Amino acid sequence: MPAHDTTPQSFASAEDAMEAVDLFSELEPDARSRLAAAASFVRAPAKKLLFEAGAEALGFYAVLEGRVRLYQMSPSGKEHTIHAPGPGDVFAEAAVFKGRNYPASAQVLEDSLLLFFDRHKLRRAIAGDPDLALAMLGLLAQRMRLLVTKLETLTLKEVPARLASHLLLLAAAQLPEQAGDLPEPETTVTLNLAKGHLATLLGATPETLSRALKSLASQELIEIHGRRITLLHPEGLAETAEGLV
Repeated sequence: MPAHDTTPQSFASAEDAMEAVDLFSELEPDARSRLAAAASFVRAPAKKLLFEAGAEALGFYAVLEGRVRLYQMSPSGKEHTIHAPGPGDVFAEAAVFKGRNYPASAQVLEDSLLLFFDRHKLRRAIAGDPDLALAMLGLLAQRMRLLVTKLETLTLKEVPARLASHLLLLAAAQLPEQAGDLPEPETTVTLNLAKGHLATLLGATPETLSRALKSLASQELIEIHGRRITLLHPEGLAETAEGLV
């Protein structure tokens, strides 16, 4: 069970914080208030293990500040990053609604503020609330679309195309005012994962990822400054992401 925190200064209440979570932002106030009864704040320092794969699914989380890494262990003992939820994202919801164990482990990448939704309280909250039930269904459908898209990317695209897609998605996430459009030339994004974690997320080795970064830089599509990447030619990145070049 996670250690709960009192209401942080950045949010007036759990209900207020839920407005910053994509899934809950459009819920009617009454429905959001009922769901907030199942939520509590959790402060988690970097490197903290929230849960391990196989542990009982006691609840799911929403990220308010910071970032978390979800990973699985290979038979050889290597960690494979499968998702890195950040502010506005939720994770571990599928296991909660199935009443099963967590399929992956979750570790905090940077000091984070989370909302934890207790499984039993959540089920009571949505039992007689169609709006909440539909919101949960919408979340699961959205997650399924993301998984299908990731599977297509990993199986049908080369590593430079996967990397180009990731950089464009980062720009959309870090610059919401440009969401829906290609970012402006010279837009800078910050890689939010260490190279090893990013490589496994993209289904590559660190060496292959380094070559892909150098390849995009040599084509003058990006400029690399440590973890900060300037997107010099977003249209060219989009063409690379689509496998057109």
